[in-house]
Order: sequence, then C-alpha cells, then structure tokens
Amino acid sequence: MDSTTNRVEGSVNEFGGRVETAFGDLTGDTKTQAQGGYDQAKGAAQNAFGQAQDAVKGAWANAPGSVKDAAAKVQDAAQGAFRQAGDAARDAYDRAPESVKQGADKAIGAAKRNPLITVALIGVAASAISHLLWGGKGRDRA
Repeated sequence: MDSTTNRVEGSVNEFGGRVETAFGDLTGDTKTQAQGGYDQAKGAAQNAFGQAQDAVKGAWANAPGSVKDAAAKVQDAAQGAFRQAGDAARDAYDRAPESVKQGADKAIGAAKRNPLITVALIGVAASAISHLLWGGKGRDRA
C-alpha cells in the first residue's frame, strides 16, 4: 500500500475504533470495547506507518545524487550476492543425498506453515552468532 492509502485507512480504522469503543462503553459490552481499542491502535499504527513512508520519500527526494548513486551500487551488489547465494544453494541441493533433500523439504514446509516461529528462530540464531563473534559486547565503533 502506498503512504496515502495507509494514512487514510489508518485514520478511518482509528475513528471506527473510537466509535466502537464508545458504543461498547454505552452498552457495557466489554468485547465491543476491546475490539474498538484494538481497531484504534491498529488505525493509529497504520496512519503512523503512512506518515513514516512519506518522511522516507521526502528524505530520499532531497538526498544528494552521490547518496542515490551509492545506494544503487549497494543494491546492485546485494542483488548479485543474493543471485550467487541462490545459485550455490540450488547447486548444493542438487548434489545432496536424497535423505538430505527430504530433510530440507520438511524444514522448508515447516517454515512455510509457521512463519512467525521461523522468524523468531532466525533472530535467536543471529543473536547467538553475534554473541559468538563479538562476545556480547557489540562491535568496536572506532
């Protein structure tokens, strides 16, 4: 969604949540009150996201050409690295024994069925690797 859509839908959701909360207050329906509070928070978050999108667009529009050139080079390098990594992964998979392929297919299926758990596990692994590499002290910023 673009920033305008996020801002408008967010404002509508936030207003609708306020109306729903007020109706829940009036009728004493705690479920309606809770849903209204949820919709308010969701709308406020979506509106804030749209505003952040606008801020990023504005910063990018005002960025010097040298920054845009550097960003394009980084993007090209990252795309090349991802292509190479994908090719290497496909080659490794193709050469792997059948038992390894079956295990990889099961892991991929589990990741697709449980994306939030997968993201959490990746975060834990990244944190552990960071801790091992830098001893939990962070990188030297000198």
